[in-house]
Amino acid sequence: MLQKIAYLTSILFHPLLLTIYAVIYVLWGSTMWSVLPTAYKIVTTLYVSLGISLLPLISLVLLFIKRNFSGMDLTKTRDRMIPLIFTAVSSIITYYFITTYIAVPMPIIRIVQAQCLSTIVACIITPFWRISLHLIACGALLVFTYMVGVANSIDFYREAMVMFVITGMVSWARLYVQAHTPLQLVGGFVLGIVAMFLMMIF
Repeated sequence: MLQKIAYLTSILFHPLLLTIYAVIYVLWGSTMWSVLPTAYKIVTTLYVSLGISLLPLISLVLLFIKRNFSGMDLTKTRDRMIPLIFTAVSSIITYYFITTYIAVPMPIIRIVQAQCLSTIVACIITPFWRISLHLIACGALLVFTYMVGVANSIDFYREAMVMFVITGMVSWARLYVQAHTPLQLVGGFVLGIVAMFLMMIF
């Protein structure tokens, strides 16, 4: 039973899905951008989600179908590189388009920038050490919710508590399924925080 809960938690809070949740939070949550036209929000949500999240997820599914693949949680190092590279390229292309051809809220640009940076760093680290991609996303989103809270002059503590709970759940799940060591989780969390923080100040 706990094994199933751990796997379900890993899937529900997959790094790519967490990015989609961030976009939805900005455009559809209680933020200043929620008043934007519905059609614009739908198109922007679909476009950005497709670029930074859905296409890399499709690459995972195709890899799973075509060869002996360890699974969507990428427990084997050899299975992580192609999706990571695909995610990095997709994120860079998405960043180019949202800063050149369409106008999106600044927090979405920042989260895409953070995904570009953290994914590239993860590509460099992964051959030597299986850093937690889940915790990279959790760390980035913690800083991201702070940034959105400051921009909207709203209480950050509620969002922070939610992110800490999610981080705790994901950490437990990744440890329970023996996908990572505690140090790999901490390393991922710190990388996510640093990547998002750098995008905030530059």
